[in-house]
Amino acid sequence: MAMTQVAICQLRTTCSASENLRASSSLVAKCAHLGSQIIFLPENCCFMGTFPGESNGHATSMSASDPASLVAPYASLAKEHGVWLSLGGVQEDSGVPMEGSDPPKNKVNNSHVLIDPQGQVASVYRKIHLFDVDLSATGGPKLLESSFTNPGDPNQANVVPETPMGSLGLAICYDMRFPYLFQRLRFEKGADVLTAPSAYTVPTGRAHWHALLRSRAIENQCFMVAAAQVGRHWPGKRLSYGHSIIIDPWGAVVADLGGASNKTPVVPEDATLVPLDEDMLTAPTPDAEKVNDEESVEGAFVGAVVVNLTPETLASTRAKMPIASHRRPIA
Repeated sequence: MAMTQVAICQLRTTCSASENLRASSSLVAKCAHLGSQIIFLPENCCFMGTFPGESNGHATSMSASDPASLVAPYASLAKEHGVWLSLGGVQEDSGVPMEGSDPPKNKVNNSHVLIDPQGQVASVYRKIHLFDVDLSATGGPKLLESSFTNPGDPNQANVVPETPMGSLGLAICYDMRFPYLFQRLRFEKGADVLTAPSAYTVPTGRAHWHALLRSRAIENQCFMVAAAQVGRHWPGKRLSYGHSIIIDPWGAVVADLGGASNKTPVVPEDATLVPLDEDMLTAPTPDAEKVNDEESVEGAFVGAVVVNLTPETLASTRAKMPIASHRRPIA
């Protein structure tokens, strides 16, 4: 893993796939121009439905060569700029019927797609752990992801070797609450970098986002990269927490693009912030459903940051705390 320029994005996507593509294309072009070799987009980067199950009508294959695929224009984008591109959560047609849908629809797989600089799909991870949670008592939403999403194979352990960052392990959002998946990626498959692209709610984000991601980085001695959605996507839609983040293997926060807990991005001095052009931002909307002013994410940063990561942090952390050799099987 040589010195690598990495870009992590923070978006506020909507139900307009074309507008979402336009925003991502702008950020990818700018980050690539600054020297980024690998660029991370959040969960639901291509499409965010206005109601549960809307995404199912837009689900496609994950083929880079299928003109109808949500992935195809992003594959072209990666090839055009010669970068690796992580699509943090794309609606894939699972082929499994969704009960009670009229007209009939299939459930989606929530799929993390990694595209190489040749515009080819290097790996597809289908989210294993589905977010079925009722947060209404604390002012949050009731979300039943399993009602419209098909879980991926629980035996998946998707690690892509030889990316600019080293071996890259794929996961999505709610997966971060299940340490065994990340331990498998690190200790069985050799991951150097773990990912958890997300669209986190504000209540759970405020309580657990940083703690969970730092824990996964520390216990596995890996970089953690978690691109995130931020803000209200349109009136009536729950807020996304934001705080796209890169954490090093020692657990130190390298970059945090801010969100509900602190709107100000915190990045290294040599990093470059890349704000999304104003004309590409979805119109700000009043937070009519917010529980209190602290939960408002109006004005939070939407864009990307380009940072330099070096292999020394990974090697030194693993050398001074050799947990890989201390692991013992537990019956």
